[in-house]
Amino acid sequence: MQVTGSSAALFTVVLTISISTFLLSYLIVIPAAIRLRTLYPDAERPFRVPLPDRGYAVLGAVAFAWVLLGSWVAVFPGTLEALFGLPYDFEETWGVSHLQFQALTLGTLAALLVLGVIGYVRGAGVRAGGPGPAEAGATPVITPEGTTS
Repeated sequence: MQVTGSSAALFTVVLTISISTFLLSYLIVIPAAIRLRTLYPDAERPFRVPLPDRGYAVLGAVAFAWVLLGSWVAVFPGTLEALFGLPYDFEETWGVSHLQFQALTLGTLAALLVLGVIGYVRGAGVRAGGPGPAEAGATPVITPEGTTS
């Protein structure tokens, strides 16, 4: 598929994809932070949010909701306007067609998902406590103390 449009419009789409992927990572990080705080409340941390666990969970839920909304709007622009009956001219706003925008955005997200799945599958040995693919065939390194690593 050939993408047409001005360079500025395409840069805006690519920047939006970059921001949306950054936001999407927080959809995993925020619940993980809440869960780790409840599972390991006494773990040493360089900083601890001065709230009780329930307050921390509420703060995380509010942040999660805003990140979810921001991610939706970044990946599917114009949907909230349509939901509320507001006018939204996609091509005037973005400088590219809706199809081009979705192809770039969803194509990028699909490629990142495939890379994530590959990384997850290749990391099975590490998660199980065994050597990872790089460690399985790694050459031992002898340190100055005479030990191997």
